[in-house]
Amino acid sequence: MNSNNHTISVSERNLEFYQSLGFLSAKDVLAERGPRPLELFKTMLRPISASPLKRYGPSHDGGYVIANEILSSSDKVYSYGVGLHPHECQFDLELAAIGKTLFLYDGTINQPPLNHPNFVFKRENVNSTRILSHLKDNGDFNQTNLTLKMDIEGAEYETLINCEEIVLGHFSQIIIEIHDILDSLTRASFGLPLDEIDLFCLLRRLLIHFEIAHVHANNYGKVLEEIPDVMELLLIRKDHVVASTISPSPFSFPIAGLDFPNDPNQKDISLTWWEQ
Repeated sequence: MNSNNHTISVSERNLEFYQSLGFLSAKDVLAERGPRPLELFKTMLRPISASPLKRYGPSHDGGYVIANEILSSSDKVYSYGVGLHPHECQFDLELAAIGKTLFLYDGTINQPPLNHPNFVFKRENVNSTRILSHLKDNGDFNQTNLTLKMDIEGAEYETLINCEEIVLGHFSQIIIEIHDILDSLTRASFGLPLDEIDLFCLLRRLLIHFEIAHVHANNYGKVLEEIPDVMELLLIRKDHVVASTISPSPFSFPIAGLDFPNDPNQKDISLTWWEQ
């Protein structure tokens, strides 16, 4: 934010937001130019080429794509949002079966729908202060190669925007479902400053530390102008990505054999905007 005392306009605030992302040149700033919210969203969500990726969990809702090589050196997984039904916990079960310790948190259930000796469950929802407490409670405050899976129905915004900066450094990859995308883009298009819109604040914070390696649209949600309301993202921390190999993903999504529709009775949603 501008530190001057005078009140700045929405356009000035948005320019500062664009500049914080490094997307604008000095010439663009002088011309007071910036991408429209939809274009900015598409620019921020451009996956890089990453491999090998592997899917864990069912071939429908509840399955997630993960960077398998990074996972191989990560012994512990923090899973926020377990769910009531067995398929919602199958991802966790499969990781536990290959020797990972799963710390499961969900304040909406009494116990996980599936069980495994490697499960450590606590009936508690996460927020921006609790996530650091969980790391400390589990003896992981000095760990930097943990895996995070988060599907908490919109609470991801408060949790990851407001958590302490050091929290993100504990996780080498994040598998996250983000919600209410269309509402955020609508509010931005009506002139609400971008630094007041959780979607953009969350992506800005994550992209400081991570690269997007995989995207998938949840086809239970709405779609408008090829933008889904709910998306699953895989993010890899930048120190696990070789800078010289960073390039735009050659794939359109979904990827056959890796991605499957959340709702198996409906066609999957195609995501291709970085190819345009």
